[in-house]
Amino acid sequence: MKRFAIGLLLVLTLFVLPGVARAADGGEPPTPVMKSATPNEVKAGATFDVEGEYLGKKHVSEVYLTAGGNDLKLSIVSQDDKKLKLKVPANVKAGKYTLMVLTNRPIPNFIEQPVALKVE
Repeated sequence: MKRFAIGLLLVLTLFVLPGVARAADGGEPPTPVMKSATPNEVKAGATFDVEGEYLGKKHVSEVYLTAGGNDLKLSIVSQDDKKLKLKVPANVKAGKYTLMVLTNRPIPNFIEQPVALKVE
């Protein structure tokens, strides 16, 4: 009987309770989605705005320009759930880049966004 109780406790701890905790806090956090960048052509050192959903500090911790494995961290000037104001580094090379976010989750991950930016 004692082995059964230990086994049941182990199953509850490893499998059932984590699922209950996720259900109680609303499940997986929403995924940040960028919809547009304005302007979509900027000079190095300039700022631009991004609009989308779930872009606040609760969901996004960092934003990058990415192109072929070259990732450049952007400065976040201001941030709320629907809009980001970002600054391009002054030393960035001209070219076309895609935006990428680092999520602010217990296990952070990078998500490349469907928004491109041209740096002149």
